[in-house]
Amino acid sequence: MKRKSFYFILMIEAILCVAFCLVNVSISNVFTGILAFPFEQIGSMLRFLSLANPVGNGIALTLYVLICLIPAGILLFIKYKCRLYPEDWLLPILSVTLFGTLYLMINPAKIGSLFPLFQDSDLTIAKSILGGTVYSVLFGYLLLHILRLSFHDGNKKLYRYLFILLNCLTLVLIWVIFGSNFKELLASFASLRSGNNVTGDAFGFFNEQPDLTVSYLFLVLKFIIVSLPYALNVGTIFLAQNLLSEMHADSYSESATKAAGKLSSWCAYTLGAVILSNMMFNILQLLFAGKIHMINSTLSIPLVSIIFSLCILLFARMISQNRQIKHDNDLFI
Repeated sequence: MKRKSFYFILMIEAILCVAFCLVNVSISNVFTGILAFPFEQIGSMLRFLSLANPVGNGIALTLYVLICLIPAGILLFIKYKCRLYPEDWLLPILSVTLFGTLYLMINPAKIGSLFPLFQDSDLTIAKSILGGTVYSVLFGYLLLHILRLSFHDGNKKLYRYLFILLNCLTLVLIWVIFGSNFKELLASFASLRSGNNVTGDAFGFFNEQPDLTVSYLFLVLKFIIVSLPYALNVGTIFLAQNLLSEMHADSYSESATKAAGKLSSWCAYTLGAVILSNMMFNILQLLFAGKIHMINSTLSIPLVSIIFSLCILLFARMISQNRQIKHDNDLFI
């Protein structure tokens, strides 16, 4: 996939995540969580068809069965076209999981019998657990398939699989920024309004009291600070992909060394930016404490992001050192 096309996909994903979060503010039962998507929406659609009339009920039942049998159908297609591998038997398990998940999404009242803990509360967590189970089987199958291919198809295809995995990781990072973190920002807006008895529209952008302006600004600033490591990791992934491209052509070329150097410098700047941004946010929040109606003191350090950057930094420096060792050996010979 061309880089420009992937940029467009990332932009569309960001817009959709923001749109889903804004819709969720007004209609909470449309989009409760990313792990429940799209199973929750499919279940709502099938439930609407089923309750419409007998014909709609038949159409809903047919669609329900067909959707759930898609993984099993893929298994039969693979068996007909080529040989089966052990991981392929996860496909019928995925079909069984879909049958159960979609049935409960169509009949949310029955979720309480499966999750007694959430029987008298919001079903968001329960729906996320159901969707997460389906995704765990799906991603497990895909990762095992890629792992097997990477051991049998040589380095060329391994580079391709790494590109695919890095692209998938980029999609996850974009969701974290514009889906999870943005949804938390909107929830913080609502909490700020309710905590200060402020009335306004659904999104809280009108009829607000002037003294909450600084509080809103700091909530937005917190969103930026929390999202910064993920945004920087997107840049890290793009630079890592450039390095993989150079290594694919020639692992010991000067271009690969330059790409490794750029990646190494970027990772160092990334780590510094993440640490300094958290520090500056806490200092600013302390200075404006008298004007803020919701304090969000954050000492949390994004360990996953930092560990990811450190691993990429170590990888980039190893590439540079390996080329230098090869260059010295060539001079010695």
